[in-house]
Formats: sequence, C-alpha cells, structure tokens
Amino acid sequence: MEQEQQAELETLLSGGRQALAEIFSRYQPRLERMVRFRLDQRLWGRVDPLDVLQDAFIEVSRGLPTYLK
Repeated sequence: MEQEQQAELETLLSGGRQALAEIFSRYQPRLERMVRFRLDQRLWGRVDPLDVLQDAFIEVSRGLPTYLK
C-alpha cells in the first residue's frame, strides 16, 4: 500500500489539479460512504455528502501546494 501512496504523491507533484481530480474520483465512493456514516442523522435531509466532498475538493485544490510541502 505504501508504494501506491508514494506513486499517488508523485502524480500529484507532477500533475497538480488534474492529478488531484483523478485521485479524488478514484476514492469518491469510499469518501462518500465515510461522510454518510459520520453525518449526523438530523442533517441527512439537508446536507448532501457529495456537496461535502465537493467543498473538500475545492479546499484541497486551493491549498495543494501547501499540502505537498
């Protein structure tokens, strides 16, 4: 697993936002399940897990250079 993570990090370093989008898409189903699991039941009707992921993607893409340091 470590080699796969290292390869993804190298892809991010060389590919930037496009690479981030590809990696994010690969993990999207798993991330969506995690958000659904952790989302308080009182918010189920008002908050879409995909909106949470979209916000997270935007934040990560804005801070990508900082995260990679």
